[in-house]
Amino acid sequence: MVQSRPDKLSPSKKPRRRPRAGGWWAFSLLALPLLALACADRPEPEAQQPPSAFIVTCDCSTSAQRDRIAQAVRRKGGEVLYIYAELHGLAVAPPRGQDAARFERALRRIPGVIAVQPDGVSQLQGRSGPAQLN
Repeated sequence: MVQSRPDKLSPSKKPRRRPRAGGWWAFSLLALPLLALACADRPEPEAQQPPSAFIVTCDCSTSAQRDRIAQAVRRKGGEVLYIYAELHGLAVAPPRGQDAARFERALRRIPGVIAVQPDGVSQLQGRSGPAQLN
């Protein structure tokens, strides 16, 4: 005869366990303030302002080609701020009072222009300081 162990109950005689109603509620009360603190450090997105300058990349490896594109920019009312000879490009400012998007489209139509990008400050995210190589 096989004896059953007294500490083991048969499946039909196991006591029912009541679900804990306050577990998720208590967790959410603790998690929501922490989530709000994490989101509070994020900077507010700035209103999108038109760019004050553009970087124009062009097919201009010679000074004559760069001068030709600089003249075309000036004919469209723009101001050449800087010529990047080694990078084959120019920094240009749109004419005062003219729509920057319209000026950007006009720059793209100049023969020899490869790309037009708004000039601005870029910020890397992550660690600051020199990179460590292993």
